[in-house]
Order: sequence, then structure tokens, then C-alpha cells
Amino acid sequence: MANEFAQLAVSPLYILMVVLSILYLIFLREDKGCITTFGRIASVVYILIYLLALYLFIF
Repeated sequence: MANEFAQLAVSPLYILMVVLSILYLIFLREDKGCITTFGRIASVVYILIYLLALYLFIF
């Protein structure tokens, strides 16, 4: 199972999602609101999942 999870580290679509999540956090850092907060939480989750997948891919 860890091998399939580690494949997210090289998946082009998931890399694109992580880049878009980082851009979302950068450009909308001033905004406040409920939907923006959910977007921030989702962005952080995407980034954490990618970091975990990258760790499993390397080690």
C-alpha cells in the first residue's frame, strides 16, 4: 500500500494540485471567510499528503 501511496510523488496531476494549493495559500492569504478557510485547510492537507508521499518515495 505504501508503494501506491508513494506514486503520488511523481504523479503530474497531483504535483499540479500541490502547486495550485501553494499558489492559493500565497495569493489568498489576506481573505477571510468560511469558504476561504475550507480552501486553506484543503490546501494544507494536499501539501501534507504530498510531503508524506515524497518521504515514502525517497525512503
